[in-house]
Amino acid sequence: MNIDQIKQKLEDEVVDNVGVGFQKIEQAIDLTNSGLRKRFKGLKATFNRMLDRQLGLTEGEQEANMSKMTSSLFEFISSLSEEELAEIPFFGQIIYKTIKVVCKEEEALNAIRSIFPTYFFPNLSYDTTGKALKLSEKVIVFYINPNKEKEQPFDPLLNYYLKESPCKVLYYGAYSKQITEVPEKAYAANSLFSIHARLQEMIQFLEYQKAYKSQQS
Repeated sequence: MNIDQIKQKLEDEVVDNVGVGFQKIEQAIDLTNSGLRKRFKGLKATFNRMLDRQLGLTEGEQEANMSKMTSSLFEFISSLSEEELAEIPFFGQIIYKTIKVVCKEEEALNAIRSIFPTYFFPNLSYDTTGKALKLSEKVIVFYINPNKEKEQPFDPLLNYYLKESPCKVLYYGAYSKQITEVPEKAYAANSLFSIHARLQEMIQFLEYQKAYKSQQS
């Protein structure tokens, strides 16, 4: 789902019910952005004042007020940039976080691909080159270790992502001492069933961390 589809869905929510539309917009935008937060709170305050005055108005006046508020919300939605949307919007848990799935063996990805449909993970991509990629700190590396040996050998590529890359790492595979050495940098999932839960927890942690940094600035 691209940004235009997101905006259309938000507008549809507003058309169905302005009050619910406000709730959906609040869930969909990045409230750590102080300027965006102030604009949204201003609209919400105007809406609440309008509701307080509705009882004494004629039906035509009430409809005119609601139409004006709908137009204001449409303008707000139209002005939203991709950066102003939250990482996990309200609809169907679509994950917009950029995720790079790293695995040295293509065959090991078969089960993984089946749990990451592109509709829900539009910014997820795969790398099987075995090369150390230069990635932004905003990217989560989902590192898959296909080696099932009980005693895991030192993995230079994993070490790069843990020690040299600015990315956070979600690790899936056999127990590795390398992961335990950097608990502030890496998180592990030990089964296919726990991957989504660990990923959600990591994204939520990063969002809280981002909000704290914004609060300090």
